[in-house]
Amino acid sequence: MPAPPPAAPARSAARSASLGWATQAVVVAMGVVLTAGALLLHRAAGTFETSVRQQQAESLRIHVNTTHRAIDLWFATNKRFVERIAARPRLVGLTQRLLRGTPTPAKLAASPVLAEIREVLQAEIDVVDGRGIFILGPGDVSFASLRDANLGVENFLVREHPAQIRAAWSGATVAIPPVRSDVPLGGGSSRTGPVKDRSLFLAAPIRGAGGGVIAVLTVRYDARKTIDRILNDTERGFHFDAYAFDEGGRFVTEPRDADGRLRAATPRASTLWYLDARVAKMDAAGGPGEPTLLAQRAVSGGRGQAPGGYESYGGRRVIGAWAWNERLNLGLAAEVDEAAALEAFAEVYGYIRLLALAVMALSLGMAGFSLVHRHVTGRQERALRIDAMTGIACRGHFDERIAAACRAAGRDPSPLSLILLDVDAFKSFNDLYGHPAGDDCLRSIARCLERSCQKPADLAARYGGEEFAVLLPDTAAGAAGRVAEDLRRAIAGCAIPHRGSPASGVVTASLGVVTAEPRDLASGPTGLIERADRALYRAKASGRDAVIADAGGPATRLAA
Repeated sequence: MPAPPPAAPARSAARSASLGWATQAVVVAMGVVLTAGALLLHRAAGTFETSVRQQQAESLRIHVNTTHRAIDLWFATNKRFVERIAARPRLVGLTQRLLRGTPTPAKLAASPVLAEIREVLQAEIDVVDGRGIFILGPGDVSFASLRDANLGVENFLVREHPAQIRAAWSGATVAIPPVRSDVPLGGGSSRTGPVKDRSLFLAAPIRGAGGGVIAVLTVRYDARKTIDRILNDTERGFHFDAYAFDEGGRFVTEPRDADGRLRAATPRASTLWYLDARVAKMDAAGGPGEPTLLAQRAVSGGRGQAPGGYESYGGRRVIGAWAWNERLNLGLAAEVDEAAALEAFAEVYGYIRLLALAVMALSLGMAGFSLVHRHVTGRQERALRIDAMTGIACRGHFDERIAAACRAAGRDPSPLSLILLDVDAFKSFNDLYGHPAGDDCLRSIARCLERSCQKPADLAARYGGEEFAVLLPDTAAGAAGRVAEDLRRAIAGCAIPHRGSPASGVVTASLGVVTAEPRDLASGPTGLIERADRALYRAKASGRDAVIADAGGPATRLAA
């Protein structure tokens, strides 16, 4: 018989072919799934990147707005100081005496009345931390100044900002935007670098017995140091570069890297520090080019943010936000390096892609994406609530909490108390012991504030520089006064040596305490903060190391 057909080998081949097609189908299906997953993952990553950019831009916007409000608060505080000086009866009387007749500059310099005025002005300038003070008389002539060279000549501010001087003569207290003065700043502030002496001024009318304006008192401040201090006191966050600039795009403050080093804005130190769009870009004369789009929009009076990024003055890609401060006629900007801002995103995206390849399931990848995204967002939100140096709440978080407490006043019948605290003679402490010791001092005081918070709703915060705040919900005036007095004693009890303190040989603090009922909070926290600020000023004026309480009636001194 013939041999049977090789059925077994044929069936084996058929099975192999079938398995080959099945394998190919599975491979193709897996490829389609992975491709679809990769496309969806790419789209999701783009959404996540947009979210990260928007969060960064929003945090920058909050920083700029907080700085904007801090400048307004600085003006309001110093406005009151300058107005008080201008209203001093002794200064008014001496001014009227000096205005009699038309003395020459030489006679002015030799006048015993001018000597008395200088004695008054010198004492006042030490209180307001000014860099100069003078009085303009009729014809806008400087007839009282701490410098003989200024006497009897037209003041340069009349040429630079005539509208503000006219407003002061009309009876208003005004801020005069930063200008380059012809007189070097005192106190070692004169500079030789690209950012030279810039001064800003506050001018207040001096009124005679009949109420008419007889002269204008003008106090000079170091613009760079003043605005730098405000920028440093507001919460910056992660890798921020915050700076201020004038209407020409020139820096008023010095831009800095995240590590605090000065950053060169143009390749040549001899050029004006314009906000140049590209480092290598120069105009036809070899000078700086046009200001950046950020500067142009800010100078035109706009506010904005750019989550999509742009090229900054140093030729680098940044995410930024900006605003224009009409009061001081300068722009405020905050920027973060785009690559640094997206570093966390790039790392997270790599983890998500590896996870998607391992499990070959888009749903699991998206779940991981959501979890990591929530983690990154939470970490950024926590960082924005804490002051990096002291470890307690920052100014921005304090503003949010006190605003929320005012909004809840209609639902909560309990009183709200606030303590504002200022470290006495802290500038002198820094000058004597150095800034590292000053930082340690502020951290020690922050620990005292933390210990003073007995209830979960209490909040200790760094309000700015050497100023702190304690928010005490559901706390009556008496209890708030006791907290403030205990806090004053605790700070003095730290026994931090301070040989320059006018109050004692150790670091002390002055405190203002206020309490408000819910009906007084409906319009927001501004009134409560202003009352606390006035109480703090009285504590400072009463000799420091004191607590002044304002429970809605006359302020009372609790301790000294």
